[in-house]
Amino acid sequence: MVNKKKKQVPDQASTENVEEQVDEEDQEPTDITLYARTYKRNDGSWTSEEAKTNYEEMQAIQAHVKADGKTLSSRKIVEMVLKKKVKYGPKETSRTAREIQLEAGLEAERAESERRTKEFEEKIQGQEEKIMIQ
Repeated sequence: MVNKKKKQVPDQASTENVEEQVDEEDQEPTDITLYARTYKRNDGSWTSEEAKTNYEEMQAIQAHVKADGKTLSSRKIVEMVLKKKVKYGPKETSRTAREIQLEAGLEAERAESERRTKEFEEKIQGQEEKIMIQ
């Protein structure tokens, strides 16, 4: 249990569900976005100066990483700034939604291909039986 008097950054200011925070593009919000939504009040002010500073540092790291042409997940950036491993929120996946969609398409094509192959094999077997009877 955390001593609330020792907490430097207050708890959530927002009560939105993660499901309600889905972007217009149907993508889950990044950990940095979730941090901002958690520590910003409805009027746009921060719950504490430290929360604001943390967010600005996250944004600066993210901009620097993009400028260098590198990639670093938002979760890793949050962990770097907060100096602890994030154990909450949506878990990172190694696959993107697009990769999952492509894999599902490939699986459907594979199943269709197997179905057609079996159908052709049955036709060939039937024709071979007709030839053997003659």
